[in-house]
Amino acid sequence: MVPYPPKAGLLNRSYNIIRELSEIYDIDLYCLNQENLITPYFDSFEQGLTKAKDELSKYCSSLYIEPDPVRVSSFSKMILTFKSLFSTKPYSTEWLNRKSFANQIKAIRDSQDYDYIYVDSISLISNVESQRYTHEKLILGHHNIESEMIRRRSERTKNLLLKFIFYIEYLKLKRLERIASLEFDRQIVCSAEDSELLGISTGYRDHFVVPNGFDFRLLDGFCRAPKLNHLLFIGTMDWYPNVDAVRYFLNEVWPNLKQQRPEVIIDVIGSKPPADLVELSKSDPSVKIRGFVQDIEPYLAQASVFVCPIRDGGGTKLKLIEAFAHKIPCVVDPISCEGIKVDDRHVKFAQNPDAFVEGIKALLDNRKMADQMSERAYQIAEAQYSYKVIADVFSQSLESMETEECVA
Repeated sequence: MVPYPPKAGLLNRSYNIIRELSEIYDIDLYCLNQENLITPYFDSFEQGLTKAKDELSKYCSSLYIEPDPVRVSSFSKMILTFKSLFSTKPYSTEWLNRKSFANQIKAIRDSQDYDYIYVDSISLISNVESQRYTHEKLILGHHNIESEMIRRRSERTKNLLLKFIFYIEYLKLKRLERIASLEFDRQIVCSAEDSELLGISTGYRDHFVVPNGFDFRLLDGFCRAPKLNHLLFIGTMDWYPNVDAVRYFLNEVWPNLKQQRPEVIIDVIGSKPPADLVELSKSDPSVKIRGFVQDIEPYLAQASVFVCPIRDGGGTKLKLIEAFAHKIPCVVDPISCEGIKVDDRHVKFAQNPDAFVEGIKALLDNRKMADQMSERAYQIAEAQYSYKVIADVFSQSLESMETEECVA
């Protein structure tokens, strides 16, 4: 997808890595576009697309954006899901399969002599032929291990039909991950945990870890001014793990927390919140479902505690690194910290509702401890997760492929 504006996690990572790598490499960028990832941030889709082209052209030698936006209605998703049950190809790739886009990629590969072809998600794989060109090296990026995410959904849902559909999708994705491990020269993952999961899925373990990061330039002028009893969660609300996390927190954690701390307030920020969460907020004024917010800095500044009850998804959670960078003390499900090198000196871990309540209360009641934890988390983020560092790691991955070829 067009990696601008860099708001959602995947787009944030892609944009910042492109920006940093452009100082070393000539980059040609080919991407699909999806209206709902652009329109909320501009007066119109056309204005947003023009801004995206202007911004990305600063870093790319050539830029192609597929003119026909990806539009998938709820009804068409149902139809595609049904059709995918009778296909060997997973829904996760078919919804982004665009013949015209694939033809454009083939044409440019036929006419140019590239050193590397980087495919930014396994969901895009159907648009890229695995055929080898002269000197090309094919690289596949994994923002998450998709088969593992869908397996967890299959285990969690109580709906038997969905359980079946998710399990079939899991098997297809696992098969595709195995095929990709043979067809691509390198696979890049966001964490050591993801590398391990992909290795279990494919039997192939030569992955290169390039974690997610944060653009520390965004901290210029930022000043913390936490308000007592203010909690914060940030995450795009059309991504299942985020919605699941908020529902879990508000249904399982919030009632007990409110009973013990009636004055506590939570801001939930992220575009496209589902109707049930919006309705819940109407019945409880201390639950602020904000939806899309143009400027999140005031919310980051006033948050006493950042909660991250994500129980699914891989990679490294950008929202958590962002909280570390802004020195907000965090209470987290351990799954949300997968891929981030922290322990209980940096965050409060919570694996169940009671642990979330106790962790939040502890940080609210002990400001000194909260400040010490958030400072240690900030130091981790600054040293390991700035995008300058991340881009250097990515570049090392490319250079190591050349070294391996010379040794061979």
